[in-house]
Amino acid sequence: MQAVQNHPHEQQVLSAGIAAAFKLKPALAEMELTRLQFVSPEILAISALQVVKPDKLKALLPKIDVNNASIGTLKLALILVGLNKAPDNLFDPRHANRALVRDLCGHDDDLTSQYAVWATAENPHLSAKDLGIAADTVESRNPDVRSYIYRLYASDREVSALRHEIITVGSADQERRARLGCAIGLRDSWYDGLEDLTLDWLGSEPDDDIRRSLLDHIVRQSDHCDAYQTWSAELYQPRGSNEVERSVMKAAAVQLPISRVFNQIDANNYMGTLFSSGGGQMKGDIKIHIGTAGNVAVAGVGNAEIRGNANVRVPLSPGLLMEISTLLRTAPIVEADREAGLKAVEEVEANATPEKVTGLLGILQRCQTALEAINGAAEHAMSLAGKIALLSAGLGA
Repeated sequence: MQAVQNHPHEQQVLSAGIAAAFKLKPALAEMELTRLQFVSPEILAISALQVVKPDKLKALLPKIDVNNASIGTLKLALILVGLNKAPDNLFDPRHANRALVRDLCGHDDDLTSQYAVWATAENPHLSAKDLGIAADTVESRNPDVRSYIYRLYASDREVSALRHEIITVGSADQERRARLGCAIGLRDSWYDGLEDLTLDWLGSEPDDDIRRSLLDHIVRQSDHCDAYQTWSAELYQPRGSNEVERSVMKAAAVQLPISRVFNQIDANNYMGTLFSSGGGQMKGDIKIHIGTAGNVAVAGVGNAEIRGNANVRVPLSPGLLMEISTLLRTAPIVEADREAGLKAVEEVEANATPEKVTGLLGILQRCQTALEAINGAAEHAMSLAGKIALLSAGLGA
């Protein structure tokens, strides 16, 4: 309440304070906040709906007049749509939210247009078909809007010539942030013919973050594409000092068949280093078998053979788990993911087996994807990406 009263003209602070108050004590928040003259019914309801279901706010539910509402009000309303928490006909009793969001995509104000495109990309019930921007005008939009448009088409489930054309345009966009949006959108998508575009793009892309997103996509979709399988193995080979890219690929491969290939490469590299040190030489074939966690077999020349079940623990850098816990507590993620992540961290602290570290990686990757979609959470997303790379490096050690 103090934050709300001290910042009546800072709409983002005001809205966040209202949402927090309703999250803590809904009935008391409604009573106290309705008394404040500087809190409009529209802002009160839109903010509260971020944390309270519409049926709990029947008396407060607004109808947003898109022709007269402020840019700030439209932005907050579009956040609700993106989060899939907007009540039906939020903008007009005669029109579904889908139709009004489509119109707002073409709004004269760049920020409103950006939030409308973002809402279209994030809402599970909307798709590229609901984008109110003509394909031939995409390149004239500002870089942030282009970024979300490319991301929306890249992640769309429908295969079409238009989709491929826009991804192609996005991959060659001169603005880094626009290309990054396109690369992020590809994460969970693949269709026949996409690999020619992405592999060419990867070969010419100068930006490290975009390259990592493309590598993440290639590894995740390696089950669907023979070319991706081949390239994943080739790209995972030692690449000079760029261990970060290998860590990104390792994290993306968790629970996928390609992870076995990566493990085999790591083991072969390790054995090559081990037997070449000190000027010695080992002749003949060395076979390394990696089965389930803790079950390792190494066979070499003569009788050199090790078999059996080892009590394998993943080596982790000091303080990493503490940093992950702190990030999970402070990042704007859903409570279920926060609790699952903190519980997984505790289990890894107690016994860092490969299975438990793999489980924690899966939760962290889900959180990273969610953070990348939240406006203003880029710093949290990047920080979490670094922790995932370090954790994955320990898993592959």
